[in-house]
Amino acid sequence: MYLWKLIGHHTSEAMLSDGVGEDLPEIMRRIEEDLAKGSGLVARVCEVVPCVSVFQLSVIHVPTGREWHARRDRRGGVHWEQQFHPVDPGVAFSLDGGWFSGDLAS
Repeated sequence: MYLWKLIGHHTSEAMLSDGVGEDLPEIMRRIEEDLAKGSGLVARVCEVVPCVSVFQLSVIHVPTGREWHARRDRRGGVHWEQQFHPVDPGVAFSLDGGWFSGDLAS
């Protein structure tokens, strides 16, 4: 499962859109379309696994550490970069859920 965010050009725009999906290539195509149109500045995709929170008794998304970052390049295309960030279990299972806290299914 993947959570994604499209971030705007200015701090006043903040997050333009976000979502949850299971098909990484489809998510990347959607993000590329938005970035190519100039709708956003950067995007971030984070691989997660759904888990039940003991504190909230609801489903939370725990990051696996695999992330993809996208931004427009100078030729009008989109450049992707994959990164791995080891996840601290104490942070992953905290109340805020880390970088993707809350329900992002929109």
